[in-house]
Formats: sequence, structure tokens, C-alpha cells
Amino acid sequence: MLDLAAIKNDLNDTYDDPRVDDKIAAIITRAEYHIREICAIPEDDELTPSEEQLTRDCCRYIYNEVFAAFESDHMGTINGCRARRLAAGYAASEGGENNAG
Repeated sequence: MLDLAAIKNDLNDTYDDPRVDDKIAAIITRAEYHIREICAIPEDDELTPSEEQLTRDCCRYIYNEVFAAFESDHMGTINGCRARRLAAGYAASEGGENNAG
């Protein structure tokens, strides 16, 4: 999971308010779940730097109440991340089958 302080910095949130911190923590959870789902990232895998940046960007869109535009604005990055994950999963499954024979 992304660090609350880092996301607050990205959002230019420079004050301490527990209610806002709780809201941002919920946004981080929502954004990470969304990115994992659309990019086919297993729950127990670490995010790559590009996936982490995509999650940070998703947090900004949610925070600023423009989430509906997120996917269309980042479709190229989303497709690239998803393709790499699916290719890695395919390669891993093919490697396992070849070793079984």
C-alpha cells in the first residue's frame, strides 16, 4: 500500500486533520484496488514503479472528484501495465508446463 504522507504530499495537503487523513487513506485503498483490478495485478504482488505512479494518479483523480476521467486520460499506461502483467503470467504458466513434461 502507498504511504499516506507521500499521497498527502502529492495532493498538496499540508495540514494535519485526522478526518482528512482517514479520507485520503480510504482513497488510497480504493485507488490501489482499482489499479490492481484493471491491470490484472495479483493482490500479493508488489506494484512496479509505473503501477505505483498510476495508483498515485488515480488517488489525485478520486480526491479531486474527477475519477470518471481517469481511465480515458491514462488508457495507454493502463494498457501497458495490463499487457506486461498478462504476458508475465502467461510466461510463468508456459514455463511451468514446459518443466512438467
